[in-house]
Amino acid sequence: EWDAVIGCHLTGTFIFTQLVSRAMVEAGVGGSLVNTGSILGKAGCDGCVHYAAAKAGITALSKSIARALTQYGIRCNTVLPGYTSTPLLDVVPESAMEWIKGLIPFGRLGTVEEIAAV
Repeated sequence: EWDAVIGCHLTGTFIFTQLVSRAMVEAGVGGSLVNTGSILGKAGCDGCVHYAAAKAGITALSKSIARALTQYGIRCNTVLPGYTSTPLLDVVPESAMEWIKGLIPFGRLGTVEEIAAV
């Protein structure tokens, strides 16, 4: 499971960002690359160490890419969403979800639409 999660999240982000940034450099256009991390990449996670590690890696990857591409006018950042209402959380027990919601100032999960609007 470790390899699949790291491969999907971290390696996938690396490959995609590499392809897009190369095209941007070749075209001579600046711009912004925005990768998706997770607050769990900063906070850690019991039971999802692989996911937290991958998301922390995306933040470090974005910082490194930003340093390398600044000379081309290309920025690279990572958005760190918190707990978001997705099918991934459907397996989390309701008691745990209530505890999680209690940690969130709004008292509810974020939505995919809210993240996309950033």
